[in-house]
This record gives sequence, C-alpha cells and structure tokens, in this order.
Amino acid sequence: MHTKNLPIVIIPHCPLSSKFTFSKSTPYIRRCLEIIESARIVWGYYSDEYKSCCYETVDGVEVPKKFPPYSTLKLTSARSIQSWYVEHSDLFLASQKNSEAIKKAVSDVRRSARPGIESSITDKEILAIFAICEGFDAIKKIQGGKPGEAVKEAVLASSTFLKLAKAGFEPERQDTAKQDKFIPFPIPSGVKVNDIKMIFLDDENIRITIKGKSQNFHYGQMGFFNKQTNRPLKRWGTLLEYAENRGVLIKVTNKKQKDSERINEKLKAFFETNENLIIRNQNVFNIDKKTSKGKKPVNVQSKICPSCKETHKHFCFVCNDEMEHCQECHEELYKETHAKLNR
Repeated sequence: MHTKNLPIVIIPHCPLSSKFTFSKSTPYIRRCLEIIESARIVWGYYSDEYKSCCYETVDGVEVPKKFPPYSTLKLTSARSIQSWYVEHSDLFLASQKNSEAIKKAVSDVRRSARPGIESSITDKEILAIFAICEGFDAIKKIQGGKPGEAVKEAVLASSTFLKLAKAGFEPERQDTAKQDKFIPFPIPSGVKVNDIKMIFLDDENIRITIKGKSQNFHYGQMGFFNKQTNRPLKRWGTLLEYAENRGVLIKVTNKKQKDSERINEKLKAFFETNENLIIRNQNVFNIDKKTSKGKKPVNVQSKICPSCKETHKHFCFVCNDEMEHCQECHEELYKETHAKLNR
C-alpha cells in the first residue's frame, strides 16, 4: 500500500541549541529572547553566556562552574515536541486558549509526537517548548512585517506558556490533613511587627516575609481552620478584606470589629508576640493581595532595563515578581495578561 508524501515541516531554529543571530531591535524581540532563555532553563539547558556567569567554590576558591554534556535524548525530545507543535498549534490556538485546551495539547503531544518523547519529560518541559516555539514565531512575524496584533498575540501566547511552564496548570496544594495543623511563625528577636509583610497568593494561601525570610502558609496552618465545616473561619474573609484594601476596613460593622479583635489574637498567637498587629481596624503590618485590581508597579533602582536602556527595576504586584523592564515597558507588554489576571 502506498501512502502520499506528507509535507515536511521546516524548522529553522532548534528550540534548545540554536544561537540568536537576529538583531534585538524592538522591545517585543527582546521580550521573546527573555522567554526563550527562561524556557531553556526550565529544561536545564544553559547558554554559553549564562554559563560564563556561573561560579562555584572549589577548595575555598571561586572557579567557573563546570556543566556536564547535555543529554542527546533530551535534545531529540525537544525537537520532537517542536515538530508536533508547529504542525498542530493552529488547531488549539484558534479556539479559546484556556487551560483545558492547553492540557489536551500536552496530552496529545505525549501520545502523537514522533519520534516519541522520553517518559521522564515533564508537562512543564513540554510547555516550555511551546513557549519557545511561540517566541520564535513572534520574532518571525516581526521580521516579516506582520501586523502588530498578530505579533502581540504570539508574544502573549509565549508568555502564557512560560508562566505555566514555571508554575504548572494549578497551584500546588498541600494535603488537607497537613493544612489544618497549626504552625507558628515566631517573630525573630529585635524585629517589629511592622516589618511583617503578607501577600495573599489566592483565597486560601498566603506568603509571609519577615526580614527577607519567606514562607507560604495555608489558612489552617495559621489557626483559621473551622473543624466543623472543613473550611476557613469567617474571620479569614475579613483578613482577606484587609489585603484587598491595603490594610484597612472600608466599612466597619460591629461584627467586623469583633472579627478584627479575634484576628489580632490569632495573629499574636501565630507570630508568638504580645504586640498588637491590628489597631483601630488598621493593620500595623503590610498586607496585600496578589491579583488585586488597580495596582501600579513601584520602581526601585536596579540595573539597565533591556527594553528602554534606563537603569531601574520594579516589582509588579500582579505578576508577584521583580521585572527588569521599566514600568512603562512592562505595562505595555503585559497589558492584556494583567487584564485577564485581574478579572
């Protein structure tokens, strides 16, 4: 039986080993290069430039770090995933780019990619190759003079894939049996309560930072677990309201007043301190919510921004990360992504 010759998919860039030979002439190209480099790191594949900055201490002396040869099998798997993506991406990117469609694509590539990919390859690594493919495609669109909307869509798709490659489809949750166990987080000696920083990662988990030391907690670990309902105490919702309003209660009722007093006692037990953390319905410590609306990144001094060549860096409350773009470049590149996160 004869079969028709299938079209050959020509891929000019290997997802991992290709070196960049094109000009870094626009903010979008520079953003794509950042995505590609970050996605390669997810695979454990480091560029020569990255390796040249890595040192290790040997016999008390800092020397350039030695990296073992990269696995040929992993290179083959990466190329195989790329081949599948180039042939099939239009099918699932044409529809709504939701997590279910992307999950199905990851499942399909495991089943259909040829040559088959190694079973040890993780979902995050597959998503990293998706991010690289979209990054290269965005650069190709820019060089080909494609409309700005087509370029922006490819950059945003690439950013979305990279975000999933780093975090996974869903936030990791601890076992419920462990979540309701109270775990105090004592304030170190000499540290004041106003040095405490809290940020809600979602409605159930919070990150606490004290003098550079950070740890994530579930509401149960902080003593806000209701054993009768297996849900958080209602006063946890009041604490969340503090975060959404930058440390204050907008409308104070008798019930919220009592909740605030009880929250204060819970937090004093959690941090093992006698100092009040809530005074007159206002927090003494800093509290925020990761996806709160209407927030603007705050500039802090740092190195040169690769987008506009100015010396600054800012912390984005929506991304919950420090960005090396300046505020204006960051907001333009991530405008649509932030809008989706804030819905």
